[in-house]
Amino acid sequence: MLRILGALSAVVGAGGFGYLIAAGLDDRAANLRSLVNGLQHLESDITYAALPLNTALRRSAEVVGGRTAVFLREAAEGMERADGRSAVKAWSEALTRQAGELLLSPAELEVLQQLGTVLGGSDREDQQKHINLARATLAQFQIAAEAAAGKTKRVWQYLGFTVGGLMVILLY
Repeated sequence: MLRILGALSAVVGAGGFGYLIAAGLDDRAANLRSLVNGLQHLESDITYAALPLNTALRRSAEVVGGRTAVFLREAAEGMERADGRSAVKAWSEALTRQAGELLLSPAELEVLQQLGTVLGGSDREDQQKHINLARATLAQFQIAAEAAAGKTKRVWQYLGFTVGGLMVILLY
């Protein structure tokens, strides 16, 4: 009886690990989708509502929620500090602190880093162009991430249970 319970727990544990990795793939695609939506709201608030950058970031954070909201809110708070910090520096610091939580690749982080260099430093039309370009680029990354997640999600799920079954066979 104890052997059966041990074998069952090994299979379930390894299978759960496979499901955990598969969920991480979905999280990355969801974060990219949230970033694309956040940038769309940011573009609207800057271009049409003519809001200051920190206010536009806060409003975008309220709309998107999740990890992206934490990043946008942190960038806005950095801009509002009274220590003379520039918008570029506040954006960069927030991105550096939240990079691990956003689950983005280096190329995706680079797109956001480059966007941060122009936010708040040019007129509305120029900012709109840069936000639109970053949004389009991140949307392409989102499509690729969703396709990769769709392909490899099932593989990781099955691989977890297979490894668990193999452990049981090798140990008993």
